[in-house]
Amino acid sequence: MAEETPGERSEEEAAGLRAWAAVAVRQAHELWPRVRKNPREATFPLVVEQLTTLEELLPQDDPARAPVVCWLGLLLKERILGLRSAGRSEYAAAVTHLRWADRCGPPDDRLALMARYALAELLAPPGVDRRVLDGSLRPAAVVPMRRQLTEAMEVLGRVVAGDLAMREKALPFMERLGTLLSALPDQSTEDAPPRPVERGTDGEAVVRETAGPGQAPAERELSEAVVELVEVARRDAVGSARLLAWLCVDVNHRLGPVPDVGRELAELGLDRPVFAPLHEVLAALAAGGYGSAPLVARVRRVAREVREAVLALPAEAPERVRVAKFHAALLLAGNLRMPEAFDFAEVDGAVMTPEPDPAARAVRRGAVGLDLLLTAWIDSVWVSNGDLARVERSVAWLRESIEALPADSAQAATQRRHLTTLLAGRLASAAGLGGSLQDGATALSVVERLTAAGGGDEVLELFGLVTAFQLARRSQDGPALARVTDNLIATLRRRYASPAPDAGTRFVITGTLGTALRARAVRTGDQADQRAAVHHLREAVDIEPATLSPLFAAFHGPVRADLMTELALADPRRETIDRALAEIRRMAGQSRFSPWDEARLRLSLGRAMLRTTTRQDLSLLDPCFEELKRVRALIDAGHARSLKPDLLVELSNAHWTSAVTGGPRVKEDWEASLALRREVLELMAADVLLQRGAEHALSAARATTGHVLWLALRRAESRRPAQALEALELGRALVLHTAAAVHGLPGLLADRGHAELARRWDGETPWHPLRRGPQEAVPGEKESGKVPVAGPEPPLRTGGAAAAADPVTPQLPAELPSSLRRTALTALGVGEGNGARELLGTPDAAALSAALAASGADALVYLIPGEGFRPHIPGRALVLRPGRAEPDVLSLPLLLTPGSHQLERYLAAAGRRSARHPSAAAREAAEAEWRAALDALCDWAWPAAVGPVLDCLEPLGRPPRVVLVPCGSLGVVPWHAARTHVPLGGHRYACQDAVFSYAPSGGQFLRAAGRDRLPLADGQVLVTDPLLTLVWAEVETEALRSAYYPGARRFGEHLAADAVPDGPGSGAELLSVLPGGDRAAAVVHVSCHGVAGPSPTRSALSLADGELTVARILDEAAPGPGPGTAGPLVVLSACETDLSTGDHDEALTLSTALVARGAADVVGSRWAVDDCATALMMTVFHHFLAGAGLAPPDALRAAQLWMLDPDRRPPPGMAERLCREAHRADLAELPLWAAFTHQGNPAAR
Repeated sequence: MAEETPGERSEEEAAGLRAWAAVAVRQAHELWPRVRKNPREATFPLVVEQLTTLEELLPQDDPARAPVVCWLGLLLKERILGLRSAGRSEYAAAVTHLRWADRCGPPDDRLALMARYALAELLAPPGVDRRVLDGSLRPAAVVPMRRQLTEAMEVLGRVVAGDLAMREKALPFMERLGTLLSALPDQSTEDAPPRPVERGTDGEAVVRETAGPGQAPAERELSEAVVELVEVARRDAVGSARLLAWLCVDVNHRLGPVPDVGRELAELGLDRPVFAPLHEVLAALAAGGYGSAPLVARVRRVAREVREAVLALPAEAPERVRVAKFHAALLLAGNLRMPEAFDFAEVDGAVMTPEPDPAARAVRRGAVGLDLLLTAWIDSVWVSNGDLARVERSVAWLRESIEALPADSAQAATQRRHLTTLLAGRLASAAGLGGSLQDGATALSVVERLTAAGGGDEVLELFGLVTAFQLARRSQDGPALARVTDNLIATLRRRYASPAPDAGTRFVITGTLGTALRARAVRTGDQADQRAAVHHLREAVDIEPATLSPLFAAFHGPVRADLMTELALADPRRETIDRALAEIRRMAGQSRFSPWDEARLRLSLGRAMLRTTTRQDLSLLDPCFEELKRVRALIDAGHARSLKPDLLVELSNAHWTSAVTGGPRVKEDWEASLALRREVLELMAADVLLQRGAEHALSAARATTGHVLWLALRRAESRRPAQALEALELGRALVLHTAAAVHGLPGLLADRGHAELARRWDGETPWHPLRRGPQEAVPGEKESGKVPVAGPEPPLRTGGAAAAADPVTPQLPAELPSSLRRTALTALGVGEGNGARELLGTPDAAALSAALAASGADALVYLIPGEGFRPHIPGRALVLRPGRAEPDVLSLPLLLTPGSHQLERYLAAAGRRSARHPSAAAREAAEAEWRAALDALCDWAWPAAVGPVLDCLEPLGRPPRVVLVPCGSLGVVPWHAARTHVPLGGHRYACQDAVFSYAPSGGQFLRAAGRDRLPLADGQVLVTDPLLTLVWAEVETEALRSAYYPGARRFGEHLAADAVPDGPGSGAELLSVLPGGDRAAAVVHVSCHGVAGPSPTRSALSLADGELTVARILDEAAPGPGPGTAGPLVVLSACETDLSTGDHDEALTLSTALVARGAADVVGSRWAVDDCATALMMTVFHHFLAGAGLAPPDALRAAQLWMLDPDRRPPPGMAERLCREAHRADLAELPLWAAFTHQGNPAAR
């Protein structure tokens, strides 16, 4: 327990700490009964971490500190006794806190009494009875056990004295203690052998332990050697430091046995006979001994003896620090010979104390001091078990260590760089252990800056490339992954072609190269890459561990097994899989893996087995289930929880394979597969909530791609429409749902008693990857001609005065970037997927049906594409109507992806139309191809979906009001322009028979349908192209102002206007007139350039200050209105403002982002539109809106019907220049009118 007194704090700071302490104590009180039922309660680490932090921050005499200490002890005790296992450090921490409560708490205080009783339970746990009563207690343990039981008896006496009502509860306990004490053998101190007394340096008596008469000769010799080691540590600080350097560095960096280890040990003073047992073990370590169980057993015996010596020394004695460091170095050396064979919880806290002797501190190996080297090494082993909480604490420790370094020392600069590299590694690992993508992005930023300042550090450069590769793989960013993979492969091939300095380096380079080549082969299908991947992976796997130094050999086993699973995926032959299976099971049987490594490797192996399984060969399916179920058992036991989504996907695939291949339990396998996939969707939704910013949220949401439609289609196929609808709502439009949920989180946290978390969340600076400094560009923006949006760096804290003085050290995060979000989501019950649905507001069919009735809409229609490959599964429409408990299911045989060649042709033509063209002729050819493809697409859309949907609706005597949720790539289709040929020639379009609105999901429809419209008279804003490149933009906005909105504010360039514009037309101005802004308007009409970006979050409007992207709208805008609050109409008279070029199930466009931001209605476009025809149609739209009083969806339909009417007439008040264009014969062509869609409230009022 920390005993340091913090520095002086202001009254305000002290009051803040006390308020935080009150919240933490309340949380501990709520957590306590849950921990008693389930010691693995997910929120336990977070609450304990809060209490530990508060214990350190609160002054010793602050009354708020006492309940913090008590609850910390109580929670630790429940965890220890509940799990029936604990490290010594955890047990010691619990006892220390409870003893403090016993000593300092008032006699009759209720919490102090609880702590006293808990202390007694901890001092005499149930397990001691058997050891005492059956005589199995070692003689050396009798005296400590007697002291422990006696203390427990005394504590219970104080409990009864403080509250007589506790007597009935305490009496049986005290009787049990009395029985145990009477059963202990009578061993008085007079019978014990005399212990020699020596004088310490301060003149005080120091008891020197010797071996007892019951010890075997070998044990007695080892005890005497350790006693002498303690004596050397007391009198010879430099000699101890030299021994530590040898054990930390020299022994572990050499390749092969040391030729003259006897001479080296003699130089270290270990050639005396008394040191023979130590000499023997250290010489064996120097000889290698990788994987030697006998050597590990000998090291354990020595380590146990040294630890007992450490515990017997005074806490402040310098020799305790030195012997504790020797003990830790011994554990580390043993762990390198056999990983996972040692318990690092036994490391004494004195290891963290710097060496007090300056001469001893001068002993070093390289530029990094021994103290730093040893503690960093311990930290690395400690975090290697896949526990994110440990990584988080490691980040904090590394940050503190960096800040503590002096500013004006070259040596400190080297150490700072070393620690910063370690910190970057921790951040990178956190991203794969349940942290966020921002953890990985921050790691990459730190590494890139270290590399830039490092002057050609090849190791750091390679680390940066691998970090970027892992981050791109997790984010599933195709272009970024292609770029970093190519860079990584090119770098590795150069290193591979040059002579490697040792086999360890060769092993790392070859294995990483094989992994990168396989990743590229999977993405591109390149067989040459596939063959090269197999070659390099096999070469790495066959490298003998005997050729590696202990430093590499320690990691060889898990990494080699990992490469074997990669090889099984790259070369899925039975013999390859069998070899990997045998190796993993062998090492797991020998406990050579951490649970994290075992789970990860078994999952990869199960995946490889599943990929190899075919209808013709099902022999690996049962072993696959065996491996995956073992992984699930590990996860259920609290290990490797970040692997759960991947595991459930593979289990679902395995059950599905068993079902479709006629396994013995077809129905059960079918149900299990679909249930697991549904569980996956909720876990993935929770991961999206964890991300910070729309860009990272989109990257996380990509993980749901394929799962949503797969599950929804099969649920619909089996006539379970409610479950199909649930799947779609769980996995679609997650970025939009998250943006809405995040704005309400501070209030939710405060309402549930987490005021401090709410305050921290409110103080979090908005950030997303598209905001860069003026010198940094987003990859790909230069090529596309986009202008980067200027903005601050991610919110990082500088590294203190030392780091500020050192230009080499980059800015460092104050904590793991994902910490705040993980803590807040856990506090709200969103742990491992649980609660994500509630927080995101995922609706069910009943809620959606009620919203339809309230809005006056007649149907909410989900269009689900079928699967055109074998076996063929037709598409489906889920048609939900007002008052219905669940949707109807329509079979749509033509609605396939892949398989609908009209849709595939259109997507290809649209891509070629948007590309740059070398000549005008090429551009015209692409335009003609696209027009033809659009015609064919609209011809197909009627029989494929719209016709059957309209036919299934009951006659209403009016055009039905239909809200469409098109799934997958169906989102690019202008369904309102679906057409059928009429007998007398020409076409009839869907918009002539119905009023169409679109929605990204049912949840987004629900929010928009409950949002009233602001009266048009409440203010209007007209934005005219600030770049002066659209000829008709000012004609359009001035015509609107003249005819309908004479008082409208004008932003942008208005050259012909009779007054100065109200603003230049910046993104900030546009955000200010949206809900939550300080200049809100009821109508916002924007006439400028728009573009659908390569990623949906980068779709943007071109404004005076650069680009207003989807990410910026969602991340930077103020919180939108709450439920039932009125919102504006936003008209985006620009290109591609309701188009997504990828990630279609997110339905993330400028239009949908603005609806999520609080707009009631948004009109946007599906493709690049004609400037003049758009100006004309927009004027007609506002005529029906402001002049005829139609609702936005009806006004848009009326304007499109006007464009289709060959006898159209200009509406009254239309500008003369536009009137001349109204008689154009081509206005009825699809490209000129069909692009525009309505998103938002579908109501007619």
